[in-house]
Amino acid sequence: MRKSTRLFFLKGSSLMRLIRLSAKDESFPNLEAVHFYFQNPDSPFRNRGEFATFLCDAQIGSDRLQPGETLLFSYCVPGEKARVVYVASAWTGRESWTGAERGEYPYCFRVNIATLREVSFTVRELEGALGIRLPASQGWPILPDGIEAEWALNTLCRVGWYRE
Repeated sequence: MRKSTRLFFLKGSSLMRLIRLSAKDESFPNLEAVHFYFQNPDSPFRNRGEFATFLCDAQIGSDRLQPGETLLFSYCVPGEKARVVYVASAWTGRESWTGAERGEYPYCFRVNIATLREVSFTVRELEGALGIRLPASQGWPILPDGIEAEWALNTLCRVGWYRE
C-alpha cells in the first residue's frame, strides 16, 4: 500500500472515532497481522463482500456510527506507545453481521476502501493536536469534530509520512 502525501480529509464537520486494536484480540497478535488485515486483498477485512467489512461486538451502540465518519485505527505493541496506523472513512453505520462469526461478532460496519490510508503517529500526538486527553479505559471514543480537528488530523497524517 502506498502512503499518500496529500491531505486526507477536509470535509467540514465530520465525526471522528478512534478504534483501538490490540494484541488482546487474537486477530491482531502483532503489528504485521494488522498490516496484513488492512492491506492484503485476501484478508477477512477485504473479502467479506463488496466493501471492506470490520466485525465488532458492542463497542459501538446502534445509531452511533455514521456513514462518512472518519475512523482512526490504532494499535498498541506491548511495551510501546499506541500508534494510529490507518485512517479511513466509514461507508455505513453499525449493521447486523450474518456471517459465520456472528456468535462472537454480532455487528459490523463497512469501510470505504478508497479512503484507507496507512499513517504513523502516536495516540499521544493525536491528543496533543486535538487538545484532549483520552481515558485509557474508554473503548472507541468519539473525537472532537469540526474543521480544526480535521486540520489537525491532516497535519498529523502528513508529518507521520515525513518521519518514516
